[in-house]
Amino acid sequence: MADYDVLNVSDVRRIRDMRRKRKRYLPRLDIFRNYDDVNFRNRYRFTKENARRVIELVRPTLYENEDNRGLSIPIETQVLTALRYYVRSGYQDNTADLHNISQASASRIITNVSAAIAGLAPYYVRFPSEEKRISTARKFYDIARFPQVIGAIDGTHIPITNPGGELSQIYMNRKGWYSLNVQVISDASFQILNVVAQSGGSTHESRIFNESRIKEQFEQDEFGPFILLGDGGYGVQKYLLTPLRNPETQQEQMYNTSHKKTHNVIERCLGCWKGRFRCLTKNIGTSLRTAKNIIVACAVLHNLAVIWKEELEDIYFEEEADNGNGQHEEIMTEEKGHIFRQQFIQQHF
Repeated sequence: MADYDVLNVSDVRRIRDMRRKRKRYLPRLDIFRNYDDVNFRNRYRFTKENARRVIELVRPTLYENEDNRGLSIPIETQVLTALRYYVRSGYQDNTADLHNISQASASRIITNVSAAIAGLAPYYVRFPSEEKRISTARKFYDIARFPQVIGAIDGTHIPITNPGGELSQIYMNRKGWYSLNVQVISDASFQILNVVAQSGGSTHESRIFNESRIKEQFEQDEFGPFILLGDGGYGVQKYLLTPLRNPETQQEQMYNTSHKKTHNVIERCLGCWKGRFRCLTKNIGTSLRTAKNIIVACAVLHNLAVIWKEELEDIYFEEEADNGNGQHEEIMTEEKGHIFRQQFIQQHF
């Protein structure tokens, strides 16, 4: 005779049902009270006041999700969870542990919050209005006396995990790792005016620009006499000026020097952007769609940080510049651009 009781099927089911009903809830932390101002900003890149402003911007889009334990997650916790992921690029489980939520909940939150913030891009990532274009060009001119500039353009590779599928090779860049080649245009104040986060790492920068909406706008003369500055990887156009490969005259050398100093704005902008949000420097371990939303969301948040005058000094680092010598598959028709560039040099330098 055994010295323990034998459980029948009904007993097993009853115990199982009791265990299912016995839920354990982790306490929700009040992050705003848990950290002082300095530690809060170190963790989330925003002051408490500005973090609350971000929360209010996305509150109409979000709702208090139910996690897998049935416990409501406040919108404040959702937004801070996403911010922490952007800032440290961490792993989702580390971000989840910090906020006392499950990893699965953190994953869903990052997806939802990223989509909500990216949805603000039409309001916070855009070219200056007609009334502000002159002042934008003036700030560029003050750098190295290069006239009529409204933006500096460049591409940067954001690492992602292998998206898989038949088209995965499109996302492998020439250095052998998977990435999105993201086109960014900035002004002289480091605000991002345009971001295109759709192309795989193997796509050349000139092709991204040729297929972008912003090129259509310049082709349609929506920005008048104002121009972009790009490096040697782009084809020269009357609205996109690049440096001369072999300057000969003093005027041409002055043009190249001024161009280099002025175009450097975009490299510094990319450095500040990636310095704020380190997820842009490491593999974004999400679906491809969410990774694109995260990139755009970080552009929105970067611009908000610039507008709200969040300090940059402690997070700035220099973006590795492209030497502009990359070869491109598409060869653009540049004769008119070359002629315009020479006339521009003669007139202004």
